[in-house]
This record gives sequence, C-alpha cells and structure tokens, in this order.
Amino acid sequence: MGTTQQEGIPAPGLRTGSFGPAAGGTGQPGAGRVVLVESYGDPVETAPLLPGEEELVARAVPARRAEFATARACARA
Repeated sequence: MGTTQQEGIPAPGLRTGSFGPAAGGTGQPGAGRVVLVESYGDPVETAPLLPGEEELVARAVPARRAEFATARACARA
C-alpha cells in the first residue's frame, strides 16, 4: 500500500491485492480468485501503450491519454 499525501488520500501509484481460494474448488489454478488493482493519480512510470492501444488515443487530449494509460497499467498488473 502506498503512503498518503494527505490523510485518507493514497499517494499516486498502483496498489494490487488478491483474495479468495487459489483453485476455487474447480481444479483450475486461479479459478475463483479475485484480483484488485487500484490507481490514485497517474503513475509517473506508466508502461508504454501497445501499438493497437496507441491508435485508440492518438488524437486524444493529454489528460485522456494519461487516464487511458493508467487503466491499461492496472489491467496488466
């Protein structure tokens, strides 16, 4: 977990966690497991976008590009 900038407000960056049974009783690894990724602010070192993703936001304003890149970083975490 990140440190807070102000009380109750997490510092920018990604936080990850998971919970639930490892196999969920199905015999498949990861089945039944929940993974949570949160982002507060745009991480300074966001992973670069893939070529197909870059095309999706090629003409977007910088704030939207940063928001999109943050969401993709969460998806990959």
